[in-house]
Amino acid sequence: MTIENLELFIHTGLANLGRALAVICIGLIVSRLIRAAIRKAFAEVPGSERCSNRNATIARLLIDILKYATYFAVIFAILQIFLGATIQSFLAVAGVGGLAIGFGAQNFIRDVITGFFLLMDGQLAVGDEVTISGCTGIVEDMGLRATRIRSENGELTIIPNGEIKIIVNRSK
Repeated sequence: MTIENLELFIHTGLANLGRALAVICIGLIVSRLIRAAIRKAFAEVPGSERCSNRNATIARLLIDILKYATYFAVIFAILQIFLGATIQSFLAVAGVGGLAIGFGAQNFIRDVITGFFLLMDGQLAVGDEVTISGCTGIVEDMGLRATRIRSENGELTIIPNGEIKIIVNRSK
């Protein structure tokens, strides 16, 4: 390797590193702006306490979706910078790999879909007093994958949404 090739390699590497850092910074800024807009939009909706709890839960769900979408976009942009990967090549690999990943991600997908329907059907909201899978307490958080219940004695129980079969909701 000649000195000129080494200088070109270093210069290109530093330029790519700068681009990657810029993509990460832009991703963080956009994510925070959208997160703030979601919180503001759902904070201004008037209604009962139950409506407020449901809005907080929906806002949290949208923020989680945004977080995962931002991770995907930033990772793809960085791969494109360093490897020159195109969207077509990425989709081809994702199509083949998606089948294999799909089998391994069945529980994750089940949890996400169940959590979405729990939220949209209004069966649960943050702040509800519930009994799920033998655990009684207040719903502290509902995410894409799991529901967190805080019992009277302060114990936090995390239940994957896909395992929620029977709900007793004392807040309705």
